[in-house]
Amino acid sequence: SEAINRRLRESEAKLRKIFETSADAITISRLSDGRYLELNEGFYRAGYSREETLGKSAESMGIFADPERLRSLMRILKTEGAVANFECNVRTKSGAILPFLTSATVVELGGEDCVVAIARDITTIKQTERDLIAAREAMRAQIETLEQTQEQLRAEIVERTHAMEQRE
Repeated sequence: SEAINRRLRESEAKLRKIFETSADAITISRLSDGRYLELNEGFYRAGYSREETLGKSAESMGIFADPERLRSLMRILKTEGAVANFECNVRTKSGAILPFLTSATVVELGGEDCVVAIARDITTIKQTERDLIAAREAMRAQIETLEQTQEQLRAEIVERTHAMEQRE
């Protein structure tokens, strides 16, 4: 009826808005050949335009910096139907390589198996991780220096105590 059709249109409009405004890259591609059927604004941050991407695959465009990671992702999707937080490096159009975390699910759309993928740029997270590791290493070095100083002081105290006892 009219009420059902209206609710369907509203639901579709909400999903379209979420799809279009997400900061994450959202893509819909065919499972059979990997060709992109739909992309959102978040995807264009990698520098590729809609025109040069639609109908092509991530493989043919070299979007995955490591083609073996793409093959691994596709194997998981074909055997398990979904993958969560799959880490991979993406090559932007300019050639920059950025770390991404991808989650994807195989869904049937228009009678065809498709992959809906959401990918998040984790460059900032990776930098924070590196900074934390560097800070931990620096702290470990400081602790080692303090421990060595402590040992030297103890040895000196033992030496002085011994010298004082001999004088007495």
